[in-house]
Amino acid sequence: MPRCRPGCDRGTPRRDRRVSESPAAVTLDQGRAAFATGGPDPGAEHVALDHPGLDRRFLAEPILADRDLPPFNRATMDGIAARSTDVRSDAVLLLAQTIGAGRSPGPAPPPGQAVAIATGAAVPEGLDVVVEKERLIQESIDGRAAVRILVNEARPGRSIHPRGSDARRADALVRPGVRVTPVVVAIAATVGTVRLPVRIRPRISILTTGDELRPPEDPLDQAGDEVRIRNGNGPMLAALLEDFGAEVMAIDHVADDLAATTAAIQGRLRDSDLVLSVGGVSAGDRDFVPRAASELGLEPGGRGVRVQPGRPLSWWTRDGRIRLAGLPGNPVSALVCAHVFIRGWIHAGLGLDTDIPWTPRILAADVRPNPHRTACRPATFQIAPDGRALVRIAGWNGSGDLPHLIGTHGLARLPEQSEVVPAGTVIDTLGWSLA
Repeated sequence: MPRCRPGCDRGTPRRDRRVSESPAAVTLDQGRAAFATGGPDPGAEHVALDHPGLDRRFLAEPILADRDLPPFNRATMDGIAARSTDVRSDAVLLLAQTIGAGRSPGPAPPPGQAVAIATGAAVPEGLDVVVEKERLIQESIDGRAAVRILVNEARPGRSIHPRGSDARRADALVRPGVRVTPVVVAIAATVGTVRLPVRIRPRISILTTGDELRPPEDPLDQAGDEVRIRNGNGPMLAALLEDFGAEVMAIDHVADDLAATTAAIQGRLRDSDLVLSVGGVSAGDRDFVPRAASELGLEPGGRGVRVQPGRPLSWWTRDGRIRLAGLPGNPVSALVCAHVFIRGWIHAGLGLDTDIPWTPRILAADVRPNPHRTACRPATFQIAPDGRALVRIAGWNGSGDLPHLIGTHGLARLPEQSEVVPAGTVIDTLGWSLA
């Protein structure tokens, strides 16, 4: 079904619509599949090598070698280039010329002669070894520069980086989907690709909700501030989503008000592929995101997942694409849902693999799971003395306990069951962040 691109939301809020009855909560895998298939279509653009934020972009096309690499037989040491048949202990060779890096090598000298050569210089055709400077003694024959060789022999190819040994012309050096790193930038520059073909970043607007939240810079020194908290979810999610490859359009905040929530979502749908709300999606009287979605004519996609933390996660669609997703307000819940669900939506829009990169590890100690939901618990990863990859579930005080995430490496997926999961069980784990 064709996607309604940002900018095509022209309808006015429909305040006469009723919120649809919430369907049953889905499993983690069902929710993940919904987000992985509900993302925007991938697009591409070309950006300069010094473009800001290039390290958060992904290649849309391969980078091809424009010629053989290296493009000539390259000396890897300072010394002399000679024929291997002329190299033997105490042999004295006349030096026909000196070749520096970037200079044309010219023809090879006749047998019994060599050329002085610098690291990185092109070796003349017909010469097949480079003898390093440390294995030579400077000599003179009838006033002409020469060298005495201090090695018994040299096999062909000694200290030479052969032409085309790294890549041949038109070889794919970096494939699509690779994240741009300084090495990728260097390779692109080396082959003359001065504008990188990268995926267009899916655009996300973050909308935090709640009367209790204040900006991070608020000193909280006014009457009533003792029961208010600073908004850490907005900056956390912005940094995380950018790391996943998205472009964060805005971090907005609305109080617990239906009209304000509806207007904020409607406004951001115009310039964003996804509006990501935080809080306001549970069943309380002042959880207005579901009602706002209904008034805007968005179709319910899912209301709740059987995951701990993260049960209230909800999403709404338009033209078959997820356009609004509501994360729980507790920070650990928001963090877990972003890793497990929102990353897949972003990767779909980047043309990347949307599967979660679960890594199996061995549970280091017994742990009690949730009998009704898949538990995704913060955890530390360790390597045992015998080389086994271990995971240890971190202690915490629930999904609002952000400080206890410090020192953890990711999350551990525990099965939905009543029985204790014993030490030694192999379970899936997922590292924090990095796309």
